[in-house]
Amino acid sequence: MKLFTILSGFLSVIHAQPTLIGVGGQLDDNNCLTGAGYSWCESSKECIRIWETPCKGNYSNCNDCLTRQRNGENLACPVSCDNVMVQDPCSLGCPPPVPCPMAPDLPNCEHIAPPTDNCGCNVGCGTTQCSPQISQEGETCGGFMAPGYSHTCADGLECVNTMGPYIADAPGSCHQVCQTFRDAWGNCVDENCLEWDDGCNTCSVVNNVLTDCTEEVCYANPENSRCHSSSNDLTPTIPPSCASWFDGCNTCMVENGQPSACTLMMCFRMAEPYCQSFHTGDLQVNDICYRFCEDGSQSQINRQTDCPLGTQCMSNPNLVSMVVYDTCGPRAKKCISIKGH
Repeated sequence: MKLFTILSGFLSVIHAQPTLIGVGGQLDDNNCLTGAGYSWCESSKECIRIWETPCKGNYSNCNDCLTRQRNGENLACPVSCDNVMVQDPCSLGCPPPVPCPMAPDLPNCEHIAPPTDNCGCNVGCGTTQCSPQISQEGETCGGFMAPGYSHTCADGLECVNTMGPYIADAPGSCHQVCQTFRDAWGNCVDENCLEWDDGCNTCSVVNNVLTDCTEEVCYANPENSRCHSSSNDLTPTIPPSCASWFDGCNTCMVENGQPSACTLMMCFRMAEPYCQSFHTGDLQVNDICYRFCEDGSQSQINRQTDCPLGTQCMSNPNLVSMVVYDTCGPRAKKCISIKGH
């Protein structure tokens, strides 16, 4: 008799919730199998799946249920709600429109209408799409601007930051495209420049990058940017009084300042050109008056007192800032005119 009573109670539990038997998961406080998607509905006092069975506790009224359903919630709504027979989610029309701010009246801007849902009802307030205005050379561009007020440069121009490195997000101006690169103030650095002065600081130029700069502070756009020294300054030329010229591979006699009667060596690697010997006569303007190569690669010359009147034996002023330890090659001192000094 006792065994029959236990079996009867067990069977009654099975009969009470047959859909939950055999499905694994955890029961909540109302014995709803949450692992199978069941939750407690207080209005109907039963465990339901909210996407299968309507529950009044999940919505305030019929419109609320349908609105939430149209907004993507996986929620079941009753077929009869607020004395209205519901045949599809759109049967009660669109919900009240959301208050939207007035679309701003901005130049080059277009208001894009809001998208619609499956019932043809507006979703959201729409957007405003703006295209930048086109600027010509010298006109403003870039910077942090409000929508509709931004400017971009016309074809063939680039937007250059001319406000310096101390003002973030400042607008610039349109200029012709720089074929090399620009300094912090937007100046186009000269090709082959070795030492650049932006009007505020002086920097070395290495692989199109300014390095080892001085650290002066300038808050206004400096003027007179210029190149102090260029690789063009290092190109050796034949001095007027040169008698024998080494072009980096062959040795040539010099006639009227031009090489002639050269040797015919084949060289796979060119050395630095220089004048090997000079005429013993008076020095002329731009003749080498002093040369010393620490490695002995070129013959030494010391005629510092033989320069003609109006000249001075000195180094190229464009190369005086370079870090060197001798006066070899293009760094040799020459008879340079000092007129006007």
